[in-house]
Amino acid sequence: MSSIRIYGQLVCLLFLVLEFTVKAIEASAEADLDKRWAEKQRLEEDRRKENFDKLRKDMEKSGGETVVLSTGLKDKGDRSKTMMDEEDEEIEDDDDDDYEIPMMMKML
Repeated sequence: MSSIRIYGQLVCLLFLVLEFTVKAIEASAEADLDKRWAEKQRLEEDRRKENFDKLRKDMEKSGGETVVLSTGLKDKGDRSKTMMDEEDEEIEDDDDDDYEIPMMMKML
C-alpha cells in the first residue's frame, strides 16, 4: 500500500510541475507578444510618417497642381485584359458548338 501512496504523490508532484511550467511559458509568451505588438505599432507609425512626408513633399513640388500617384496596378490591368480576352474566346468557342449540333442532326 505504501508504494501506491508514493506513486500517487509523484503523480501529484508531476501535475504541479506541469502547471508551473505552463504558467511560466504563458508569461514569457505574453511578454514576447507584447514586445512584438509594440514593435508592429512603431513600424506602422513610422510608415505613416514617411508616407505623409512623401505626400507633403510631392504637394510642395507640384505647387498645388494635380499629382498622379502610382497605384502599382499596371500589371493587374494587363492581366485583367488578358483574362477578358480569354473569356471572349471561350464564349466564341461555345457559339461554334451550337452550330455543330444542328448540322449533325441534319445528317441523321
